[in-house]
Amino acid sequence: MRSDTIRQVMASAKPPLHFFTSDGRVVYVDHPESVILSEHLIAIGSGADAGTGLAKEIILLAPDHVVRIEPTKRKPLRKLA
Repeated sequence: MRSDTIRQVMASAKPPLHFFTSDGRVVYVDHPESVILSEHLIAIGSGADAGTGLAKEIILLAPDHVVRIEPTKRKPLRKLA
């Protein structure tokens, strides 16, 4: 998928989103501000800590590696006992 197409989908779709990759992975994006998009790279901050706001990991993808983007349901902030 091209970077400009990804930018258009993210602008028109309501988050959260799932990014599906060509190797079968699914990357959860809870907010558009957690995504940095350039012509050759997508950086997704995943699993942000509510207290510090720091991402637990940064996922790097090539835009050509993304095969589709779909809206999804929001993940809970914590597991219920």
